[in-house]
Amino acid sequence: MARVLAPILARLRGSTSAPSRARSHDADETNRRARAKALADAIDRAMHMGLWGQAERIARSASRIGPTSSRLTERLARLRLAQDDAEVALAIIDGCAEMTASLRMLRAACLMQLGRKQEAHADLLRWSKKSASPIDARLMLALLEWEAGDDCAATLTLMRNLKHLEDPRTLELLLLIAVAQDRRDRARFWARRLQEVSVFGIGSPYLNLLCCSLQVPPGRDAAEPTDAQVTMLAMELISAEQVIPSLVEAQRHHPSRGAATLLYRAIKHALDDLTDQARAAEALAKLALLLEEPAAAEHWARKGLERNPMSATLTMLLQHLKLAARPRKRQAHPVARSAAPDRREKAA
Repeated sequence: MARVLAPILARLRGSTSAPSRARSHDADETNRRARAKALADAIDRAMHMGLWGQAERIARSASRIGPTSSRLTERLARLRLAQDDAEVALAIIDGCAEMTASLRMLRAACLMQLGRKQEAHADLLRWSKKSASPIDARLMLALLEWEAGDDCAATLTLMRNLKHLEDPRTLELLLLIAVAQDRRDRARFWARRLQEVSVFGIGSPYLNLLCCSLQVPPGRDAAEPTDAQVTMLAMELISAEQVIPSLVEAQRHHPSRGAATLLYRAIKHALDDLTDQARAAEALAKLALLLEEPAAAEHWARKGLERNPMSATLTMLLQHLKLAARPRKRQAHPVARSAAPDRREKAA
């Protein structure tokens, strides 16, 4: 009997241990990713605060898991690049198992820093021909082409960007190329297009100076952003959603209906791809209130509370909306009150 049961028990033990090993592997992978993210964020904070010694200590402890984490690899490479060690930064990037778009851009920057501009140009040229390549890749390629004296190639590269989005940085570079070529009419054309984008607060901070130098009159306020502008800002918000609360707060202190409308539509457009949807809903509620749309503000406040019932800000916002919507007690007009007979006089 023992000889019969032994193989069966062995198979059962094997079948139950396989899922256990799989779960253990998944848990290890989750922990590794969480640790890599925490280390990447810690390096970011240290660099932002200028604590280079602390950033270096974190980098040393992070070097063991860097090559398998694109996020951590990027932070380590940026640290080395900031320390003027482009060679080490390039080696870190090339050692990563996954080549993301941001790592590829950083790799091109390393090659340029090392004087290997032909290699950077060749890679950016291959990449920029793909429709999925980022706008920044074509911007960097155009700068390389312009620096090499090929204004025509730089302009064509930038024009491919405008087929996807009305990007203000692309328009600004086209404007500068036209100015450098002394093509004043063309420069004014790009300046006016840049003005159309900039009325929503996403253009160059030097736009007024550029326009004055070209004798281009100030642009008129636009009532409604275009779909292309909404899409462009939505893409930027997805990659840096931590800036959303600051952008909303800026609108509260320095309101601009065009910019608030653009931000509101862009957050709505990006909502499904944002990580913190409760905070995004809170931003939409505040913007709707700024745009004098109380029904929309209440809708987004309730949506936000569904995801974060403990939000004091959204609870207070809902209470404010309820009080504002409550009908006020009707009071007699002052003139009517003065004209009405006094009851005591009537009784007398």
